[in-house]
Amino acid sequence: MAEKLLEVTGLKKYYPIKKNLLGKPGGYVQAVNGVDFSIGRGETLGLVGEAGCGKSTVGKCIIGLEDVTEGTVSMEGTVLSGMKERQRRAIRKEIQMVFQNPYASLNQRRNILQIIDEPMQVNLSLSRAERLERTKELLRMVGLREEYCTRYPHEFSGGQRQRIAIARALAVNPRLVIADEAVSALDVSIQSQVINLFKELQEKLGLTYLFISHNLCVVKYISDRIGVMYLGEMVEMAETEELFRNPCHPYTKSLLSAIPLPDVTEQEETRRQNRIILQGDVPSPANPPSGCRFHTRCPMAKEICAQEKPCCTEVAPGHTVTCHLFCKGGAGA
Repeated sequence: MAEKLLEVTGLKKYYPIKKNLLGKPGGYVQAVNGVDFSIGRGETLGLVGEAGCGKSTVGKCIIGLEDVTEGTVSMEGTVLSGMKERQRRAIRKEIQMVFQNPYASLNQRRNILQIIDEPMQVNLSLSRAERLERTKELLRMVGLREEYCTRYPHEFSGGQRQRIAIARALAVNPRLVIADEAVSALDVSIQSQVINLFKELQEKLGLTYLFISHNLCVVKYISDRIGVMYLGEMVEMAETEELFRNPCHPYTKSLLSAIPLPDVTEQEETRRQNRIILQGDVPSPANPPSGCRFHTRCPMAKEICAQEKPCCTEVAPGHTVTCHLFCKGGAGA
């Protein structure tokens, strides 16, 4: 892997539940529970999982929109988690985020020039004329015409709005861009255009991405490595081709088996026969199961899975899985 740009160690984010009569929290929602990963310079790490698994919370903790309960987030050796607001301002421009909903993430009362210009005013020492020229350059870079500067967000389609959001994120020359479900609100025909734009910008500007999505097909196309999350924990991590060729965790296998394929060959019929349909609902993160958090829905669960947390095992170079089936002396031993 390339030189590490970002490293996340033991990341936890707990939200307190309504306080009781003594003024103490009645419990905690364990949105993220001990996540570890790193991202190399110029790499794209995909983060996948069901809705509510904590993947978006991870992105918000990295950028500082959410305070970290426990663990560290560091960028090239500089610890970002726990920084005071004044300290964080100096490095805020290094990490930018593209949000899921382009209809909500842009200020409807400002025109496009004002939207893209604002982060440059705060973070860059540029004159007004330089900022105007940079805004026009960014619009051209994301495939929009520079005369759009005077228009407002409501005058654009969803795909165009997301391009504007991408231009805003790039305005301050970030090194890491967090794309949080950045194409899920767009039409399928537009999704591929925006994904290709992300790839072109990465090649041109040397960007590093954390690409968060529930769509495995999208993540497969854009990511170098993929991390799979379930109920706040990372259950598997591998290079993209390795993960699709040799999924190890039962949850990863169930996700891959659910990917639709064109119904034109025997391959789809085989996939239907081998499809893994999980039983039951996702447990509440306020009251997660003991042991392995997936054991209540896992078709391969053993007695030990409900009693002990599984270890993280490297099954191949760069391929790790957190499951008793692969722990030495565990259920699969």
